[in-house]
Amino acid sequence: TAKGPEIWSSVAAFYGVKEDFPSTQLLAHSDRVKAITFVTAPARKALDATKPPDAQQSEEKSGSQSLGVVVAGVKMLEENKCGQVIGCHYRLCMDGLPYLLPHITKRKVSVTKQVLKEFLSDKRKEVADSPQEIQDLEPGSLAAGWGNIYVVLWRGSHAVSLWVTKEEAASLLSKLTAEDA
Repeated sequence: TAKGPEIWSSVAAFYGVKEDFPSTQLLAHSDRVKAITFVTAPARKALDATKPPDAQQSEEKSGSQSLGVVVAGVKMLEENKCGQVIGCHYRLCMDGLPYLLPHITKRKVSVTKQVLKEFLSDKRKEVADSPQEIQDLEPGSLAAGWGNIYVVLWRGSHAVSLWVTKEEAASLLSKLTAEDA
């Protein structure tokens, strides 16, 4: 999409994405850019190879057909629809977090094991009851974790909410609890 570089610039600045992140492997499935997915380098090369040589030519004129991709990759970012004006219009997604996490320098918070367990079980905390590092952040998406277990949180004006499915939260909580035994 033509908006790609502008969107990525905003995302990279908000999350502090390092230069070594392979942003050329990101895809938006439409000009609307509701979600941004991450694909492997060979997959990106294959998808790019299916584009007609001259994007302006119609399929009838060129005699070729391009591959219609419905879904590809791992969802990394999704459009924020909370209505609040924040520093970035895209929030982190749990599916893509393992790929992006090593490359982000902002909005990545280490918490205690107990705090992570509380987020996983309660799903929500008041900002005032959250760790100071989370309180100090402007509203928006962030990654919080203990050890190698990170989750996506949404820091709103008054509350911090867990952005993880019930099943994934239960699984991660079980894993953390098992480590206590």
